[in-house]
Amino acid sequence: MPQITLSSSDKDLIDREWKRIDRLATRAISSATMPSVSDLTKAHKIFFTKERRDVFYRAAILLMPLALNGQINLSPADVLEIVLQTWNSQFYRYRPWNPEHHQDIEQLVADFQVQISAARARTISSCSKGFSGDEGWVWLIFAKFRNVLGPVGAAKALHLLAPEFFPLWETTIARKAYGVTLDKAGYIAMMRAVQVQEKKASGSETPLAIF
Repeated sequence: MPQITLSSSDKDLIDREWKRIDRLATRAISSATMPSVSDLTKAHKIFFTKERRDVFYRAAILLMPLALNGQINLSPADVLEIVLQTWNSQFYRYRPWNPEHHQDIEQLVADFQVQISAARARTISSCSKGFSGDEGWVWLIFAKFRNVLGPVGAAKALHLLAPEFFPLWETTIARKAYGVTLDKAGYIAMMRAVQVQEKKASGSETPLAIF
Protein backbone atom coordinates (compact mmCIF):
# COMPACT_ATOMS: atom_id res chain seq x y z
CA MET A 1 0.00 0.00 0.00
CA PRO A 2 1.25 3.54 -0.69
CA GLN A 3 2.57 5.48 2.29
CA ILE A 4 0.64 8.48 3.62
CA THR A 5 2.77 11.58 4.11
CA LEU A 6 1.94 13.87 7.03
CA SER A 7 3.21 17.25 8.10
CA SER A 8 4.78 17.40 11.55
CA SER A 9 1.78 19.37 12.84
CA ASP A 10 -0.48 16.38 12.09
CA LYS A 11 1.48 13.85 14.12
CA ASP A 12 0.03 14.75 17.51
CA LEU A 13 -3.49 14.53 16.10
CA ILE A 14 -2.75 11.08 14.68
CA ASP A 15 -1.26 9.89 17.97
CA ARG A 16 -4.37 11.01 19.84
CA GLU A 17 -6.64 9.41 17.25
CA TRP A 18 -4.91 6.02 17.51
CA LYS A 19 -5.02 6.08 21.29
CA ARG A 20 -8.77 6.62 20.93
CA ILE A 21 -8.97 3.75 18.42
CA ASP A 22 -7.13 1.49 20.88
CA ARG A 23 -9.66 2.34 23.61
CA LEU A 24 -12.61 1.80 21.28
CA ALA A 25 -11.16 -1.49 20.04
CA THR A 26 -10.76 -2.78 23.59
CA ARG A 27 -14.43 -1.98 24.22
CA ALA A 28 -15.52 -3.47 20.88
CA ILE A 29 -13.70 -6.74 21.47
CA SER A 30 -15.13 -7.08 24.98
CA SER A 31 -18.65 -6.19 23.78
CA ALA A 32 -18.77 -8.37 20.68
CA THR A 33 -20.29 -11.84 20.62
CA MET A 34 -17.76 -14.48 19.59
CA PRO A 35 -19.79 -16.79 17.31
CA SER A 36 -18.78 -20.29 16.29
CA VAL A 37 -18.95 -21.52 12.71
CA SER A 38 -22.25 -23.26 13.52
CA ASP A 39 -23.60 -20.00 14.99
CA LEU A 40 -22.72 -18.17 11.78
CA THR A 41 -24.29 -20.87 9.63
CA LYS A 42 -27.51 -20.69 11.65
CA ALA A 43 -27.54 -16.89 11.50
CA HIS A 44 -27.04 -16.94 7.72
CA LYS A 45 -30.02 -19.26 7.28
CA ILE A 46 -32.21 -16.94 9.35
CA PHE A 47 -30.97 -13.94 7.41
CA PHE A 48 -31.72 -15.51 4.02
CA THR A 49 -35.21 -16.44 5.21
CA LYS A 50 -36.14 -13.02 6.60
CA GLU A 51 -34.19 -10.48 4.54
CA ARG A 52 -35.74 -10.25 1.09
CA ARG A 53 -33.40 -7.45 0.01
CA ASP A 54 -30.58 -9.99 -0.05
CA VAL A 55 -31.05 -10.39 -3.81
CA PHE A 56 -29.81 -6.82 -4.35
CA TYR A 57 -26.70 -7.54 -2.30
CA ARG A 58 -25.96 -10.81 -4.13
CA ALA A 59 -26.46 -9.13 -7.50
CA ALA A 60 -24.09 -6.31 -6.58
CA ILE A 61 -21.42 -8.72 -5.32
CA LEU A 62 -21.52 -10.61 -8.64
CA LEU A 63 -21.56 -7.47 -10.78
CA MET A 64 -18.87 -5.44 -8.99
CA PRO A 65 -15.77 -7.26 -10.32
CA LEU A 66 -17.19 -7.06 -13.85
CA ALA A 67 -17.82 -3.33 -13.46
CA LEU A 68 -14.36 -2.68 -12.01
CA ASN A 69 -12.78 -4.53 -14.93
CA GLY A 70 -14.93 -2.78 -17.55
CA GLN A 71 -16.53 -6.05 -18.66
CA ILE A 72 -20.13 -4.84 -18.49
CA ASN A 73 -21.97 -1.63 -19.36
CA LEU A 74 -22.25 -0.66 -15.69
CA SER A 75 -19.86 1.47 -13.68
CA PRO A 76 -18.87 0.74 -10.05
CA ALA A 77 -21.19 3.58 -8.97
CA ASP A 78 -24.06 1.94 -10.88
CA VAL A 79 -23.49 -1.30 -8.99
CA LEU A 80 -23.20 0.49 -5.65
CA GLU A 81 -26.52 2.20 -6.37
CA ILE A 82 -28.25 -1.20 -6.45
CA VAL A 83 -27.50 -1.69 -2.75
CA LEU A 84 -27.32 1.88 -1.47
CA GLN A 85 -30.75 2.79 -2.83
CA THR A 86 -32.30 -0.27 -1.16
CA TRP A 87 -30.18 -1.00 1.91
CA ASN A 88 -29.40 2.63 2.77
CA SER A 89 -32.67 4.24 1.66
CA GLN A 90 -32.96 6.43 4.76
CA PHE A 91 -29.87 8.35 3.68
CA TYR A 92 -31.59 9.22 0.39
CA ARG A 93 -34.91 10.13 1.91
CA TYR A 94 -34.06 13.84 1.63
CA ARG A 95 -31.01 13.54 -0.65
CA PRO A 96 -31.58 12.73 -4.31
CA TRP A 97 -29.28 10.34 -6.16
CA ASN A 98 -28.49 12.88 -8.87
CA PRO A 99 -25.73 12.96 -11.52
CA GLU A 100 -23.46 14.99 -9.22
CA HIS A 101 -23.73 12.43 -6.43
CA HIS A 102 -23.13 9.63 -8.93
CA GLN A 103 -20.01 11.37 -10.22
CA ASP A 104 -18.72 11.93 -6.67
CA ILE A 105 -18.89 8.17 -6.08
CA GLU A 106 -17.18 7.40 -9.38
CA GLN A 107 -14.41 9.82 -8.39
CA LEU A 108 -13.93 8.12 -5.02
CA VAL A 109 -13.50 4.74 -6.71
CA ALA A 110 -11.03 6.25 -9.18
CA ASP A 111 -9.06 8.08 -6.48
CA PHE A 112 -8.63 4.90 -4.42
CA GLN A 113 -8.33 2.41 -7.27
CA VAL A 114 -4.94 1.12 -6.07
CA GLN A 115 -6.12 0.53 -2.51
CA ILE A 116 -9.41 -1.05 -3.59
CA SER A 117 -7.67 -3.40 -6.02
CA ALA A 118 -5.21 -4.54 -3.34
CA ALA A 119 -7.94 -4.93 -0.71
CA ARG A 120 -10.02 -7.13 -3.04
CA ALA A 121 -7.24 -9.72 -2.95
CA ARG A 122 -7.04 -9.75 0.85
CA THR A 123 -9.10 -10.69 3.91
CA ILE A 124 -9.70 -8.66 7.03
CA SER A 125 -7.34 -10.91 8.99
CA SER A 126 -4.41 -9.38 7.07
CA CYS A 127 -5.20 -5.77 8.07
CA SER A 128 -2.20 -4.48 10.03
CA LYS A 129 -2.58 -2.12 12.98
CA GLY A 130 -1.47 1.48 13.39
CA PHE A 131 -1.39 4.54 11.20
CA SER A 132 1.78 3.27 9.53
CA GLY A 133 0.01 -0.03 8.79
CA ASP A 134 -3.13 -0.73 6.82
CA GLU A 135 -5.28 1.13 9.34
CA GLY A 136 -3.77 4.39 8.13
CA TRP A 137 -5.16 4.17 4.62
CA VAL A 138 -8.40 2.58 5.88
CA TRP A 139 -8.84 5.61 8.15
CA LEU A 140 -8.34 7.93 5.17
CA ILE A 141 -10.50 6.06 2.65
CA PHE A 142 -13.36 5.67 5.14
CA ALA A 143 -13.27 9.42 5.88
CA LYS A 144 -13.47 10.26 2.17
CA PHE A 145 -16.33 7.82 1.50
CA ARG A 146 -18.14 9.00 4.64
CA ASN A 147 -18.10 12.59 3.36
CA VAL A 148 -20.10 11.49 0.32
CA LEU A 149 -22.19 8.56 1.60
CA GLY A 150 -22.44 8.98 5.36
CA PRO A 151 -20.92 6.44 7.80
CA VAL A 152 -23.34 3.60 7.05
CA GLY A 153 -23.24 4.07 3.27
CA ALA A 154 -19.44 4.32 3.36
CA ALA A 155 -19.12 0.91 5.03
CA LYS A 156 -21.62 -0.67 2.64
CA ALA A 157 -19.81 0.76 -0.40
CA LEU A 158 -16.37 -0.31 0.80
CA HIS A 159 -17.67 -3.79 1.61
CA LEU A 160 -19.07 -4.19 -1.91
CA LEU A 161 -15.78 -3.00 -3.38
CA ALA A 162 -13.69 -5.41 -1.25
CA PRO A 163 -16.08 -7.80 0.53
CA GLU A 164 -13.50 -9.97 2.32
CA PHE A 165 -11.58 -6.98 3.70
CA PHE A 166 -14.17 -4.32 4.70
CA PRO A 167 -17.01 -5.35 7.05
CA LEU A 168 -20.53 -3.98 6.90
CA TRP A 169 -22.07 -2.03 9.72
CA GLU A 170 -25.03 0.16 10.56
CA THR A 171 -25.96 2.31 13.55
CA THR A 172 -27.34 -0.57 15.64
CA ILE A 173 -24.39 -2.85 14.86
CA ALA A 174 -21.84 -0.14 15.66
CA ARG A 175 -23.37 1.14 18.87
CA LYS A 176 -25.10 -1.90 20.38
CA ALA A 177 -23.12 -4.88 19.11
CA TYR A 178 -19.65 -3.32 19.30
CA GLY A 179 -20.07 -0.21 21.47
CA VAL A 180 -18.20 2.05 19.06
CA THR A 181 -18.79 5.49 17.60
CA LEU A 182 -20.15 5.87 14.08
CA ASP A 183 -17.00 7.44 12.63
CA LYS A 184 -13.66 6.39 11.13
CA ALA A 185 -12.12 5.58 14.52
CA GLY A 186 -15.12 3.45 15.41
CA TYR A 187 -14.95 1.62 12.09
CA ILE A 188 -11.30 0.67 12.57
CA ALA A 189 -12.06 -0.43 16.13
CA MET A 190 -14.85 -2.64 14.81
CA MET A 191 -12.51 -4.09 12.18
CA ARG A 192 -10.17 -5.17 14.97
CA ALA A 193 -13.07 -6.83 16.80
CA VAL A 194 -14.15 -8.64 13.62
CA GLN A 195 -10.60 -9.91 13.21
CA VAL A 196 -10.81 -11.45 16.68
CA GLN A 197 -14.25 -12.89 15.94
CA GLU A 198 -13.02 -14.43 12.69
CA LYS A 199 -10.02 -16.04 14.34
CA LYS A 200 -12.05 -17.45 17.23
CA ALA A 201 -14.80 -18.74 14.94
CA SER A 202 -12.35 -20.50 12.64
CA GLY A 203 -10.20 -21.79 15.49
CA SER A 204 -7.19 -21.31 13.23
CA GLU A 205 -5.50 -18.90 10.89
CA THR A 206 -7.82 -20.03 8.08
CA PRO A 207 -9.89 -16.97 7.06
CA LEU A 208 -13.67 -17.09 7.17
CA ALA A 209 -15.81 -15.07 4.80
CA ILE A 210 -17.08 -11.93 6.57
CA PHE A 211 -20.49 -12.23 4.89
